[in-house]
Amino acid sequence: MPLLLNELPVAVVLYRDDGAVSDCNDTALRLFGYSRREMTELRHSDLLPRIFLKITQGPFTRENTTNGEFIWVCRRRKDGTVFQCEQSSKMITLDGQDFCLMCYRQSDSLSMPERNPSIESKISRVLTLDNPFCIQTWQEINGELHLIGFNPTLEEYTVGKIRDYTGRTVHEFYGQRGRMDVVDSIYEVYRNRGMLRIETFCDFLVTGNERHVDTVSFFVPPNMVVQYIEDITEQRKALLSLKESEERFKALFLGSPIPVMTWRHSENDFVLIEYNYALQKLAGEKVSDLLGAGCSQLFRDYPGIIGDMRRCFEEKTIVHRNTKFRMMLSGEEKLLAVTFAYVPNDLVLTHIHDITDQKKAEDELIRYQQELSNLYEKHLDILEHERKRISQELHDGIGQYLSTIKVSTENLLASSSSKLDREKLEERLRSNIALLKEAIIDVSRVSMDLRPSILDDLGLIATINWFLREYGKVYKDIKVEKDIRVEDSEIPQKIKIVVFRVLQESMNNIAAHSKASLVRIAMHKEGDALEFSVADNGRGFDLTDLQKSRCGLGIAGMRERVTFSQGRFCIESSRGKGTVIRITWHLAL
Repeated sequence: MPLLLNELPVAVVLYRDDGAVSDCNDTALRLFGYSRREMTELRHSDLLPRIFLKITQGPFTRENTTNGEFIWVCRRRKDGTVFQCEQSSKMITLDGQDFCLMCYRQSDSLSMPERNPSIESKISRVLTLDNPFCIQTWQEINGELHLIGFNPTLEEYTVGKIRDYTGRTVHEFYGQRGRMDVVDSIYEVYRNRGMLRIETFCDFLVTGNERHVDTVSFFVPPNMVVQYIEDITEQRKALLSLKESEERFKALFLGSPIPVMTWRHSENDFVLIEYNYALQKLAGEKVSDLLGAGCSQLFRDYPGIIGDMRRCFEEKTIVHRNTKFRMMLSGEEKLLAVTFAYVPNDLVLTHIHDITDQKKAEDELIRYQQELSNLYEKHLDILEHERKRISQELHDGIGQYLSTIKVSTENLLASSSSKLDREKLEERLRSNIALLKEAIIDVSRVSMDLRPSILDDLGLIATINWFLREYGKVYKDIKVEKDIRVEDSEIPQKIKIVVFRVLQESMNNIAAHSKASLVRIAMHKEGDALEFSVADNGRGFDLTDLQKSRCGLGIAGMRERVTFSQGRFCIESSRGKGTVIRITWHLAL
């Protein structure tokens, strides 16, 4: 093998696939300045300029050789000098082992391409222009790239420090500051005779002044690399700010409690392109199936919605509408408040408020206000009726008794001058006493109707028992059963009058309307809850007809009394199944 190598007209080095020198010819020994023993102890990397050590290739393969073609390279002799030569490489197999055969040729007639004054002139002009980019130029000298030029913009960025690095190598400029990545990229451009664009960070020789830069490096024949460096720090900040704004907007959009749909105008229709979590909750889990569907398809049964969306887009305005809508996935009918808002250039945002419960509450409020109005009217009617009744009773009862007693007493005084026998006097006095007793009974009855004194004197339980006895005397066909399992002391004072009035009104309604034969009255305490109920087996009624009858006004009055005492009023009834009035108070409140 050595004889064969010596016969070749060029320097030849045989490398093992791991880069170690296996053999060489005498021409190679003379070219590199080593003895044969020294040569066989070297590796391929030992023959490279030191600046290339960081970018040397790995093990030799067929893919990273020139396959016999010569290329210009720089190599290093034993004395450290760097020289230019042409090199070819090719993988061969000897005795079943892979080797890389490299040939080097150097001749006085062989040299690098001549300088190109035209290109150098253009580069010089570029470096003197007032350019927004930072520009620096590197030129290969003795196998290494040296800084040979820069423009005023770069000088301004570096505060003039770039002048101190003129003529220095790439390694001295970047490597000594720990930026071997930049060194590698510049030599990669030079070695491949190509162009490379990267985004990286640069301090422009000013400590702490780290800037985000976009760098374009390209090879300029015969032996230069030019770099355009753009400071994109503010652009990146703006892009980051924009991204953060987009993320915030997306978070607001997705997390908004108001259901939102985004539509894009397309071929005379609007296509659903986005929705938020609130809409998914409103419409159902499979709302994603609707993405890409057109407005005319989704709302074909609601031409008003389609028309409002078109008007919003064409007039570039905001359109509101309240509409009943049957949900596509659940089939539930809801009342929706829909707002269409135009978003340039081709979007329409739809905000949807489910006002079903709000509308029910408004209708309930209107019904409640009407009920209060009717209740107040009835209250005035009852008040006037009670005044008239009390006035009539005072006139016909107590008034007559007192008038008779007055006349009788005057007669006694007129006849006192004459001698009446004792028996006639006693008889007249007894008659007056009887009249006084009747007057007292009438006063007591009127007083009991207004507010039973027994409630204050003996308590609620005794008052209920008294009322039911009096009720049984009048309505003998109605049987009353009571189940009271609570002590009078356990009932707050403010609740006692409410229980009595509800009992009074309920029993009067039963007698007047229900045709019941049995009434059950119950009152018991469970924990902190006190429950009172009145149930009958009468004919019952439809709860929707309450407002049409005086009985309904009486029930409204009971409900008001219970509500004002912080209780919960409940009535259950249906035709033919009787009625139950149930009241609950939470005494802990």
